[in-house]
Amino acid sequence: MKSLKFIGLVSASILTSLTAFSQSAQFDTRGIPTAIKAVAEEENKSPAAIQSTSTVALEDGGTLTISIQPAVVIGQRASLVILPTANCHVRVFHFSSDQHTTELFPGSTNKPTAAAAHKKLTISWETTPPGGLEHVLVYASKGEITNTAYQKGTTVGDYKVFEVKDIYNSRGIPTAIRAAEVHDTKPTTTTYKPDKPTTPTYKPDKPTTPTYKPDKPTTPTYKPDTPTYKPDKVYKIVHARLCYHLKEY
Repeated sequence: MKSLKFIGLVSASILTSLTAFSQSAQFDTRGIPTAIKAVAEEENKSPAAIQSTSTVALEDGGTLTISIQPAVVIGQRASLVILPTANCHVRVFHFSSDQHTTELFPGSTNKPTAAAAHKKLTISWETTPPGGLEHVLVYASKGEITNTAYQKGTTVGDYKVFEVKDIYNSRGIPTAIRAAEVHDTKPTTTTYKPDKPTTPTYKPDKPTTPTYKPDKPTTPTYKPDTPTYKPDKVYKIVHARLCYHLKEY
């Protein structure tokens, strides 16, 4: 199994905003965007042509730029540099040519996913055989991002290695990549609706000696409304992706 050796990373303070995921790009069953896959097949013939930088816009302002060297010789370190212009949260996944899916950041370190504005976050790992085209995807949002498949992953050093199906569904959508939501802490006011008690009725037996038999009034019952919660704000998750050619020599 291909392994990755964690070299180092820089983290920042946690933000308080929380988010939800939206995905519009088309992915294959490995979770690789098909547009990149098509380009990569051509770029594999010419490693020098591989794009080394990608920039995406963050919701509510700011951008996220990632960069990586286009070609790496097996045994050398590959380094990914992430530079946001606004505070955000990120999770980084690596897709190797031998079909392994690895969370590079934060991986198994339990470090916060926050990345500070205008501060570089660098992730570096040692490459191992086999060679081929490697992919890196960075998910970013203004709120904290979680990996719901975390417990299913295998810990390898500071990384988490997953089966593809644990992160992506059959359509290639990253269903395990989620962002929490901020909910209104004040539920809607609970109201009580008592049943109307039955009015006692009187039925005289005889006009001469009337007797009264009142019906038993029903006990009022209360049915509270179920409190409802509405999220204050839901942020989107965007992704940036790059590939690099891992060469034999």
